[in-house]
Amino acid sequence: MGKIHLTEKSDIEIAKNYLKEDEIKGLERLTITFLDYAEDMAYENKVMTMNDWIHATDELLTFRKKQVLECSGKISHNQAMQKASEEYSKFRIRQDEEYISSMDELLGQYLIENQKKKK
Repeated sequence: MGKIHLTEKSDIEIAKNYLKEDEIKGLERLTITFLDYAEDMAYENKVMTMNDWIHATDELLTFRKKQVLECSGKISHNQAMQKASEEYSKFRIRQDEEYISSMDELLGQYLIENQKKKK
């Protein structure tokens, strides 16, 4: 029996929950690279302003051949949360239909074992 993770409504606010494993690994590597850079700046006693960090982040993304966003987008946070909530409501119905609890799994195993014993 593997542990099944049910997606909760609170999970929809954190996009990384829906990334594929290779996408999460890529995000991890990018984060480590950025933190290494920040640590180097601290060791070298270089004061960085917010604009410096924005510029450094853009350069890092460009160096890693990643897309640098030029604006904050066209969809507000509230619109995105509303859409995510609507999609979650649809998803939840399907998740609930497909979910098998650990108690149901144990009962299933018990019934199978008892059938074998009767034969």
